Amino acid sequence: DHLLKNTIPNILAQGFDGIFLDTLESPFVFENKEPIKYRGMTQAAIILVKQIRQQFPNIVIMLNRCFELISSLETDIDMLLAESIYTTYDFYHERYSHQPVNVYEEISEQLKQFKKNNKQVDIFTLDYWDQTDHQSINDIYTTQRNMGFIPYVSTVLLDQLYVQPKIIS
Repeated sequence: DHLLKNTIPNILAQGFDGIFLDTLESPFVFENKEPIKYRGMTQAAIILVKQIRQQFPNIVIMLNRCFELISSLETDIDMLLAESIYTTYDFYHERYSHQPVNVYEEISEQLKQFKKNNKQVDIFTLDYWDQTDHQSINDIYTTQRNMGFIPYVSTVLLDQLYVQPKIIS
């Protein structure tokens, strides 16, 4: 109720034309870990997005990740952000790293299939990498574009967004 009656109207009143829902996959994760304690959270997340769409039919709705929920929300969202599916930041070792190849392939195939069935949904990617490594940043952009995604690369602090470097061979 707070989101529908206060938060979203306040966001729209400031001139924004949409919302970004981050960590909406958390209910799914919690419910899978402790199904009795968190029973119904996944369905509640789905219902929330559907209520937002119903109450605000003309706004842009973008989800971050939520890969487990997207098939239930395909007509309710406009954009999907696939964060850290190709590269990420390893906080334990304090370094940027590539995701395991099988993880990237599985998620990217799921997203490509979703896009094939839901052409109206734009799929963006956000990967993290060292700003001084122009070749790798270029490779990230190229790989993600070749998969049909709209890519972005940033620092882990999200304080800089890199444009694709021009690499001269």
